[in-house]
Amino acid sequence: MAFASVELNIAKDKSANEAVVNEDTLPLSITVTAEKRPQSLQKVPISITALTGENIEKSKITSIVAVQQLAPGLTITQASTGQAQVYIRGIGTDIVGSGVEDAVPVYIDGVYQSRSSGTAMQFIDVDRVEVLKGPQGVLYGRNATGGAINIISKVPSWESSGQFDVQAGSYNQKIVRGTVSGPLSEAVSGRFSFLHNQNDGDTQNVLLNVWGNSSVVDGLRGSFEIVANDELLVTVNAHYYQDNAKPIMKPLYPAVNPLFTTFGATVISDPRTVMQNTQLDISMVQTGIDAKAEWDWGSKKLTSITAFHKTDYNIKSADLDGTEIQLMNVGSPTTGIGIPEITNYFSQDFTLVSSNNSPFAWTGLLSYSHQTVDAPGFNFSFPILNMTTNTVATVSTDALGTGGQGTYSFENGLRLTAGARYSTETKNLEKDQTYANDILTGSMTDKKTWSSVTPKFVVDYSLDKNNMLYASATEGFKSGGYNTVTIQPAFNPETAINYETGLKSNMFDDRLHLDLAAFYTQYNDMQVSLVLNQLSGGLYSEVRNAAKAVSKGIEASVVAKPTDSIELSGGLQFLNARFVDFVTIDPRYPTAGAQNLNGNPLSRAPDTTANIAAQYKWPVANGAVSLRGEGSYRSVIYYTPFKNDYASDPALTLWNALLSYEHSGKAGLYGTVFVKNITNRTYTTGIFDPQGLGYLAYYAPARTIGVQLGYKY
Repeated sequence: MAFASVELNIAKDKSANEAVVNEDTLPLSITVTAEKRPQSLQKVPISITALTGENIEKSKITSIVAVQQLAPGLTITQASTGQAQVYIRGIGTDIVGSGVEDAVPVYIDGVYQSRSSGTAMQFIDVDRVEVLKGPQGVLYGRNATGGAINIISKVPSWESSGQFDVQAGSYNQKIVRGTVSGPLSEAVSGRFSFLHNQNDGDTQNVLLNVWGNSSVVDGLRGSFEIVANDELLVTVNAHYYQDNAKPIMKPLYPAVNPLFTTFGATVISDPRTVMQNTQLDISMVQTGIDAKAEWDWGSKKLTSITAFHKTDYNIKSADLDGTEIQLMNVGSPTTGIGIPEITNYFSQDFTLVSSNNSPFAWTGLLSYSHQTVDAPGFNFSFPILNMTTNTVATVSTDALGTGGQGTYSFENGLRLTAGARYSTETKNLEKDQTYANDILTGSMTDKKTWSSVTPKFVVDYSLDKNNMLYASATEGFKSGGYNTVTIQPAFNPETAINYETGLKSNMFDDRLHLDLAAFYTQYNDMQVSLVLNQLSGGLYSEVRNAAKAVSKGIEASVVAKPTDSIELSGGLQFLNARFVDFVTIDPRYPTAGAQNLNGNPLSRAPDTTANIAAQYKWPVANGAVSLRGEGSYRSVIYYTPFKNDYASDPALTLWNALLSYEHSGKAGLYGTVFVKNITNRTYTTGIFDPQGLGYLAYYAPARTIGVQLGYKY
């Protein structure tokens, strides 16, 4: 779903990653690159939510975590390690570790973010966000069973410009941002941006007398656009990003939680107050550079993207039981060694596309990536038992993919598209596992290769220039991997086959956009955490391909601009995502034996999601003022496959309001006063059960109020 109008003045339209909008287009037109070529959003036969930079600024969206409030079917939660877990239409993964990838890949400027620790980075100078729903196996390759998210940064301008703003808000939040852009020579332009965002948090640890749910983020981004000649454009991006966060996990349900019933932890009813002996301390640093070269040969265009990035993620310390009991901790606040993970990633992608002017449009792709994830310590301590555990693992991955698609357009408005991608991937694992006194209890060295062919077929028909019908069958696959927490064999890839039909319609001189879609997805060989009986009578878990599911539903989005002053948008999805084959033991009720979870909802798959927004804009002296209201709804979600009410979050409705001013000229002041979560709803962003010690939760921020003031030129 696209929101609001876009007006961009682009001096040199050389780069395909810009949201290009012709000044002659009508109010709601926007171009996206979801299919690796510039296309009108309303002409792409895919269900897409597209947010422009203007939308992002209007709603004060800081990362993809907030995008879910504007994209029906998108759910993002937190893992026990604080990392983001992305789900689209109920498809995602709650398995974390150095040998596992997400099921919804996130790309920044065409570069795959290979670890979940990097997917929720705060936005720095973003031009557009595209949420592609459903499997994307041809154009986005592996790990796209649920969909894909593209984040596109703003490119250097060929006129001098800049903007700076400051923001202050609840919990002592301070945000400072800035961007300068312009030509450095006749052939080179540059753009430089920075971000500093910090807050003191909203939850108090009364035992240590410190506040949590706090963070400090610093980011830098530089970009150069080099016009080598009439045929070649080179764009180089470099970035540095650092996030130091102290989230807090809150124990739930004392009446049935062994932390309280067995170990006698102190009961605290206030969700914003805890008593913990160790503070959760997480750091993440990512540095990277990528270069995109675009050769435009008229009838075809070749794009090469070469990228290097390094991510250093470390859970320095954590109280995994969430209480004052010295039961289970991670690392030490004094040593700073807990669960470190260092990722080095390299990728090379080539895309060759034909001109849009021919009846036959085609796209060819070739990609290679190499990744090494070093987890030099998975350190747990059980002080009450005088026991420690540690797992050391290194996982390297080599992935190669090639394929493409072609579309033939008939004169009567019919288009036929077919495509396929061949992917092969090899993972190498080296792992040692030790317990107290560094006693080696297990080691494993293994190598595994998987290959897959993912096809795509689409037929679409333009009834006229404003209405298009489409039907598609697409497949995606998520690569196999290793469970680095324990010693077990590799698990295999999972696949999703999606059948979809939809309508995209423009009405009333392009002032109303309506998108409708119905989908049916077969989700096979799901990678799940399977609980099994040991020969000794105890329980243990393994990650196996042990489940099947079906995700089906309908969705609609509408955007309207009835006048130049009024802007309306909304979205709705009804989802039925259920297991059809999954037999496992509920570790909470092991005496019940293995259960068939057929009919249970998938984790983090709400039956209903919806959003609505309304904005009114009126002129004032030297500028305009706009008042915006936003609402989102999500029905109950479950965090485990057992449909357990103790690990669920009830139906949630959130409301935001924003009042903004912007100067009418190219240069001038702008500002916003906003309130997020107006009704001060208390809700979770993640629930988990570490080692059977009882459910713990991350809570979302309480009501926040903020003021932003800036200047642009």
